[in-house]
Amino acid sequence: MIESIKLSDVASFTGDTQVLSNFSKFNYFFGSNGTGKTTISRLIAEPSNFSSCVVKWENDIEIEALVYNRDYVEKTFSQAEGIPGVFTLGKDAKKVEEEIKELNKEIGRLEKRILGLEKVLNGNEAEENVGKRMELFRIEDELTLACWKKKQKYDDYFKMAFSGVRGTRESFKNKVKAEARKNKAELKTLEYLKEQAKKVFAETSVPENEIPVPDFSPLIEYEADAILKKVIVGKEDLDIAKLISQLNNSDWVKKGMDYYTLSQKRCPFCQQKTTDELEQNLNAYFDEEYLADMEKIKKLNRNYVEDANGLSTFLEELISTSPKNIKLDALKKEKELFDSIIALNKQKLRTKADKASQATKLESIKEVGSKIDNLISEANLKIKEHNRILQNLEQENNLLVEQVWRYIIEELHEDISNYDAQYGKLTTLIQKIEKRIEKKKEQVREKRILINGLEKQSTSTIPTCNAINDLLTVFGFTGFRLDVHKETNYYKLIRPDGSSAETTLSEGERSFITFLYFYHLLKGSQSQSGLTENRIAVFDDPVSSLDSNILFIVSSLIKKLIEEVRVGEVQIKQIFILTHNVYFHKEVTYNPKRTNNAMEEETFWIVRKPNQTSFVESYNNNPVKTSYELLWHEVRRNDRSNLTIQNILRRILENYFKVLGGINLDNICEKFEGQEQIVCASLCSWMHDGSHLALDDLYVSVDDNQVDMFLKVFKQIFINENHLAPYNMMMGIEEESA
Repeated sequence: MIESIKLSDVASFTGDTQVLSNFSKFNYFFGSNGTGKTTISRLIAEPSNFSSCVVKWENDIEIEALVYNRDYVEKTFSQAEGIPGVFTLGKDAKKVEEEIKELNKEIGRLEKRILGLEKVLNGNEAEENVGKRMELFRIEDELTLACWKKKQKYDDYFKMAFSGVRGTRESFKNKVKAEARKNKAELKTLEYLKEQAKKVFAETSVPENEIPVPDFSPLIEYEADAILKKVIVGKEDLDIAKLISQLNNSDWVKKGMDYYTLSQKRCPFCQQKTTDELEQNLNAYFDEEYLADMEKIKKLNRNYVEDANGLSTFLEELISTSPKNIKLDALKKEKELFDSIIALNKQKLRTKADKASQATKLESIKEVGSKIDNLISEANLKIKEHNRILQNLEQENNLLVEQVWRYIIEELHEDISNYDAQYGKLTTLIQKIEKRIEKKKEQVREKRILINGLEKQSTSTIPTCNAINDLLTVFGFTGFRLDVHKETNYYKLIRPDGSSAETTLSEGERSFITFLYFYHLLKGSQSQSGLTENRIAVFDDPVSSLDSNILFIVSSLIKKLIEEVRVGEVQIKQIFILTHNVYFHKEVTYNPKRTNNAMEEETFWIVRKPNQTSFVESYNNNPVKTSYELLWHEVRRNDRSNLTIQNILRRILENYFKVLGGINLDNICEKFEGQEQIVCASLCSWMHDGSHLALDDLYVSVDDNQVDMFLKVFKQIFINENHLAPYNMMMGIEEESA
């Protein structure tokens, strides 16, 4: 069955897109000629010809749609070889018919089970069941989202590793799934991967020079020099040595010797002239050993300062280059400590030179030197690794890519585990259901083959030909009949004398014979098989060009078909009837069981064309009663047409007062005055001479104010003639006083 029809940008349906939905077994459309009914029937017949429109079938299962409209009439009579015969089961095929009916019941049961299984797979919105395929889609979507979040989180660091799958979520997820199956790389930390990515994935990497490692060993050796601990004094076996030793002023005396030489043998302190013996004793006291020790102190001081300054300068220059591989802050800290120790030791060496008789000890730079060495060595290891990577860049790149994906997989471990667990269960279940569906479909195919075989054994085009000819005779069409070409099984229209009648039929005769052919085709097939296939029927104005007697016949046949569909005697599952004829609509929609609202098995629609744009409106009950009721319906509408309202009011007054009411029309307008009397006269003028039937198509354009005046006078006529109650009834007003 058809569930819905979408009408968009086709023929006169040029307004907003319309979706006609909630169709039932019987669907009745009423509308004037040219409103768009045939567009709907053509869409059902050939949906592929309407790119902007959609016909949606129940459970997406499309069945054959047989459509009777003017296109069908033209097509039926345009075939040179004749009309294809309609195959039906013969009268003597009762047993075969029962077998086919039983096979169709079995097919129905199988298709019901197939539908149930497909609902398990595809879900059912009415039952709030999403279906196993949607569940599978959801877990895929959940994994896709989880993977994409990781991609976004790490893309800035590892875009080279993600190359090729960064563009879409689906491709990235598929890569994750593939890596989860095969990736055996070692799991590294995120920090390691980031550092490696800076080297391996860098766009412009060049080899780097290692940082020279400073040599702190000379300074450490200087710190251990024995001269620093030695108490350096003069020769002790001299008489003067005893005094110097007693006063412990060897350094003071040595300093005075420098001034003594300059003061021409006068004491630099008391300025008394000294003896030669004192000079000799002093020179003897500061002997060669003393002088040699003092020279050692000077040399040590000089070497220490030179080496220390060199190391400090080296470190300063190293820091100024801000090497990327070294811990710069740590190096700066150690360099400051180194400089402070060197400054202290320089002061101690100067003191030793001035006071050689005092032992001293330098602060050790061994620890700080070791730390500086370690920092530089660590940097050099990174540089070596960087240079090694450059030498094996492709290999390192591949390794890092694997390690990055290994890390991503570990990050998604829980998501992947949940996905795998659910995916396995769902795919297994879906495969089992699909196999069951396919098995049942195969059973359906086998039974259809059996049905086709039975149909071919017992079908013929002759019963349909005879049935149509019988109807033609019964209803007085004796000037032509159908004849079967035995070799082709095609029908020919012939006269009683055997001559062709196809080109000489009247329009009414053509319409009637085509309808009878279509009517029988609904229960048969144009081939020897397919008689029992499900189908839907569409009747689009089947009573056009037919007189009232034939209209009654067509109505009766369609009502009979509706009843057969209702009780399930035929393979027709749904009927659409579209018409502009009020009498025909009333006949085919008549159902004594219907109360106020439409029954569950039927829907009602009105097709309108205001402002040259077609619009389809659904109703909860049958909106078409009689032509008189339709006129009142147009008056009740808020969106009534200003163009036609005057003529509609005239026709209502004609029907009511002249035919139903028996009112003297000469007295109606006398009860009005001024402008209202003129309006009343315009409404009644055609009624006097009976000419309104000839002028039904005469319309005068009026504006909203004029329409309001017409409606006011129209109501007042009923009030003046004491017929307000019928007016209120037809207008749907429960109670209103005059």
